[in-house]
Amino acid sequence: GIMTLLVVALFIIVPMQADSYLNDTLWERGRAVAKEIERKVPLTLREGTDATATAAIDTIVRGERDIVNVWVLACPSTCEPRNVVAQSADTDLERTRTVLEQFNKDARRAQLQLDSGELLVAHPVPVQGGSGYVLVAMDRGRIDEARGSMRRTLLLVAITAVFISVAVFIIC
Repeated sequence: GIMTLLVVALFIIVPMQADSYLNDTLWERGRAVAKEIERKVPLTLREGTDATATAAIDTIVRGERDIVNVWVLACPSTCEPRNVVAQSADTDLERTRTVLEQFNKDARRAQLQLDSGELLVAHPVPVQGGSGYVLVAMDRGRIDEARGSMRRTLLLVAITAVFISVAVFIIC
């Protein structure tokens, strides 16, 4: 009885805590990448993307499997696709538009769960005449896999606990 209740409570609490910890760790990783990009990519209000800055971003994020996209923005007011100074390779305009709409709608928060399920890290960067940001979209796939695996393991523990409780009840 009590053992089963304890295991069921763990089935809910432990994955939530693990998810929170892993999400915070992913956010810190994204923030570290954003800071590195800030150091290496000059940010000014301008029209069009900077090919050199885009190449620098690709060098920085190469091999980072949790990073989906990166944008460097210099926004005079609302952030729009035309405010992208540099971005990671293979980032299409519609994806940029969708992410920026959500970013603006959610008051440009530093950490944002995108509708796509990804974690958006928004690192503010000083820029004269506007607001600058390095946005890093992080894939939560491995966190979701870990949470699912943990739940399956805890479910097996719960089932085992029920069988042990029943066996002890029958024996006694």
